[in-house]
Amino acid sequence: MKKIAIGCLVVLVLGCVVAGGLAYYAYRKVSVTAAKFAELSKIPAIESEIKVRTTFTAPASEELTQGQVEKLVQVQSAVRQKLGQRFAEMESKYKMLADKKQPESLSDIAAMMSAYGDLVQTWIEAKRAQVDALNTAGLSLDEYQWIRNQAYRALGMAYVDFDIAK
Repeated sequence: MKKIAIGCLVVLVLGCVVAGGLAYYAYRKVSVTAAKFAELSKIPAIESEIKVRTTFTAPASEELTQGQVEKLVQVQSAVRQKLGQRFAEMESKYKMLADKKQPESLSDIAAMMSAYGDLVQTWIEAKRAQVDALNTAGLSLDEYQWIRNQAYRALGMAYVDFDIAK
């Protein structure tokens, strides 16, 4: 009877150690990702670096000028060029996750958490690239957003603007 009790105690202790280790591993992955999500609070500070701060009033005709289209292409190209390599790296890094319909193990869940963190970092990099490109093009954020929305509307495509700063 004593050997059975000792055996059960050993199994219980080992189970607690394993459960504690898994909980610590999960906590570390979640806390790192949560810290990256907290960095989204930097977006308003990044946007405050935009040099042109004038209020943009859309023209009554709601038509884009050639210059506005050129500035849109310039900004979009600059952001794409800055982030192109980053997206290629993420695509190759997380390809196996994208191919799966559901996470199959704890390591898949950890990789998913890491992917979300990487997406947040990429979003912040994109915002910095966008601000630099807006400053180079001499656009305010309001004018850029209006030009972009009009361009997508002209193409017959819906564009959903998700403002992290708000």
